[in-house]
Order: sequence, then structure tokens, then C-alpha cells
Amino acid sequence: MIKIAKKNELTGHIAPIYALCVEEENFIYSGGVDRQVIRWDLEHLNNSKIISKSTEAIYSLFHFAENNYLFVGTSTGKIHVVDINQKKEIKLLKNHTDKIFDFKLFE
Repeated sequence: MIKIAKKNELTGHIAPIYALCVEEENFIYSGGVDRQVIRWDLEHLNNSKIISKSTEAIYSLFHFAENNYLFVGTSTGKIHVVDINQKKEIKLLKNHTDKIFDFKLFE
């Protein structure tokens, strides 16, 4: 039997979370129905912050490390491209008409 013990509790979202992704070893992003993307600093929990907001529920996240971009897929098919370094959205893609559930990188 596997025993699981809670190490920490990350509070900040006020609705269900649908998406998680890793930036690097100590950082993760989360997004969901409350339409916020939060960057969690797992070493220093007080440094966690909202980095992006959407007008729709967030269903998927993908961190593209090469450019430090975060792709945010929404419930209406929009993909927000956020430049983490500049702390702003640099592109909004509206090619889909329904939910974006996942991102994959093929090299």
C-alpha cells in the first residue's frame, strides 16, 4: 500500500483547476474555471502570483521553455500566448471553435 502525506497546500484558485504544467524544477502553473493562471513557487509559497487572466475557463497550459512562453488553451477554443519575461500576452489565436484540452510539442 502506498502512503501519501500532504506536504503543503496551495491556495489561490476559487474554482476547479483543469490544467497544470511545469516551468522548471520548483515552479508550476495552474489554471481553471476561475480564469486565472497562477505561477507557483514551490520553494517560497509566498512568491506565487497570478500571471495571466482570461475571459474564459482555462482547460490547458503548456510552457515552451525555449522562448519562455506560456500557451493557455480556453473553453471557447482560444489560445493565449503569454511571454513570461515581458509579463504580457503577445498573441491570441482564434482558429478553434471549441475547447482546447491539451498541447503537445513534436520535434
